Amino acid sequence: MTREEPQVKPTSRYTINETMEKLGISRTTLRKYTQAGLIRPDFHKATMKKFYTGLEILSFWKRTL
Repeated sequence: MTREEPQVKPTSRYTINETMEKLGISRTTLRKYTQAGLIRPDFHKATMKKFYTGLEILSFWKRTL
């Protein structure tokens, strides 16, 4: 996990890969945190693809310091 605050816009949407990069974690780690309910994804209604909001990324990062 990165020690520096992720540079994200709270209202923007980030893909799984972008979220991993911003937090400095692997896909497996992101999956574990998501399954544990520590970070909550949203889904595009039309495609049901998972994304994370900038606000959720920042909130998760602050809770895990």
